[in-house]
Amino acid sequence: MVARAPISEEVSISSIPWIRWFTDVSDVLTPPNWDSGEFTPVFSGLSVIDTVAVSGYYVRRGKILMFEVQIVPSGGGESASTFGTTYFTLPDLLINKNSQKTIDALGYGSMTALDLDAPADLGSGYVLIDTLNAYTPTWSSTPNQITINGWVRIEGL
Repeated sequence: MVARAPISEEVSISSIPWIRWFTDVSDVLTPPNWDSGEFTPVFSGLSVIDTVAVSGYYVRRGKILMFEVQIVPSGGGESASTFGTTYFTLPDLLINKNSQKTIDALGYGSMTALDLDAPADLGSGYVLIDTLNAYTPTWSSTPNQITINGWVRIEGL
């Protein structure tokens, strides 16, 4: 028979590893921290010819914010982007919708862009956490619809 060590009264339930894990992810699993909606991305450095519509959608689950941006030229419109120069800013309200905390430090983020008409992967971009600027990859002037998908892990909430 295996001898069992007595359970110490100093051990709390939160010190059990799997309980700590469930406690850490509980904010992701709690419905009040779930949110989704639309936003209009404001671009800087996006080259456009004629008519180009932009729209965005986001889903926030706890500390993870996922977003999708559509760039849709019409009537002879075209768009072009330059890596490191073209970006859009994720609205602050997407991060703070369920929290009154100021964003001092976020986490990290990534994104990719796709040409839906070709179809082609246009490459990866990145999100600068301190400014919430999402930098797009390079694509040459095209009348095709571009979809940008990305995510940000939010720290400090």
